[in-house]
Amino acid sequence: MKLSYRTSLSALCALSLCVVAFSIAGCTGQTQLTKRQNFISYLDQFKGKTQEQLKQEINFQQFGFDASKTKLSKQDQTMVHYSIYRPVTVPIPIFEPTIDGSRMNTSLPTSRNAYQMQMTCDIIFHLENQIVTSWESKGKAC
Repeated sequence: MKLSYRTSLSALCALSLCVVAFSIAGCTGQTQLTKRQNFISYLDQFKGKTQEQLKQEINFQQFGFDASKTKLSKQDQTMVHYSIYRPVTVPIPIFEPTIDGSRMNTSLPTSRNAYQMQMTCDIIFHLENQIVTSWESKGKAC
């Protein structure tokens, strides 16, 4: 079977696209890991601080959480519980035929072909004598 220049070029373009996609996926994964590590470090800094310092200094917005919906869910002598929300856009792929009709392309996500969700994260700071001793997180948005 003889390969034409056009077939070889198409195969090369497809291979290049795969390499770029895997590179981007690798970078995205690393970025998500870095963000998670930064979030953990941020929460760790509150260990040893008073309950009042915690309430004054906490700021989840810098990590992509919706500050307008952050709420102090529960507070007592042993814990401070925050419920925080992360807005997430989920794209809905829309396939459009190419000019020659031979392949299907996926359009870029827009507000018309995506939907919004609010993912929840619960952060619980454990207290002893009004001092933060540890914390835990629950939820997919954390």
